[in-house]
Amino acid sequence: MLPLRRLYPLVAGVGVLGASMTLVAGRVGGPAGMADMTVARYAAVDGEHAAAALGLLGVSSLVLVLGMWAVRGPMGGWTQWLMPVFGVGAVVAALVPGTAVAEGALLVAMVAMAGAAALMSRRFAEDERWRAIARPMEWLALGAGAALAVLTYVSLPGHGVLVGLVEWTLLGVETAVLALVAAHLTRVAWEDAGRQGGVEEVAYGAARRVGVR
Repeated sequence: MLPLRRLYPLVAGVGVLGASMTLVAGRVGGPAGMADMTVARYAAVDGEHAAAALGLLGVSSLVLVLGMWAVRGPMGGWTQWLMPVFGVGAVVAALVPGTAVAEGALLVAMVAMAGAAALMSRRFAEDERWRAIARPMEWLALGAGAALAVLTYVSLPGHGVLVGLVEWTLLGVETAVLALVAAHLTRVAWEDAGRQGGVEEVAYGAARRVGVR
């Protein structure tokens, strides 16, 4: 049986991949008007593909937080709260798609993930094990921030024109954030488990030698 530190990133990665494939499946032959329809509203009319994808993304985000804690990743401060906020918000939006509650929950979720990406890019740069993805995370954080700024404009003075396109773009960037974290967490978890196994093997060998003597 795989230890939890190895299992968490695998479960999250499969969830993110499944969410992406579900979204593509729902878009092919799905209802028209996606560009001017919010994600939460679209989730209520596309045959539950978008709702299922949101649910998978939300659960994956929560599992990633557990995985980061398991390997003592750089998850202190606001980061450890913003990712769960995204997870809970996405799950709520999946459970009650098309409602005002879903609209609000998903908006809060996307804002939270944009903030988490910005914080993670800084924290990853300060951690040797995570420094390799600090720059890609920084670019994703900038993309999320830009999409969030455009979303603010189209939602207020823009009268909702192309609001769906902007929300889907933001959600796509945030899905990439989850995928990047899941991929690197898998590497870190397996490397940590390998080092721990090596230490245990050395300790076991030393104990055997002492016993022989």
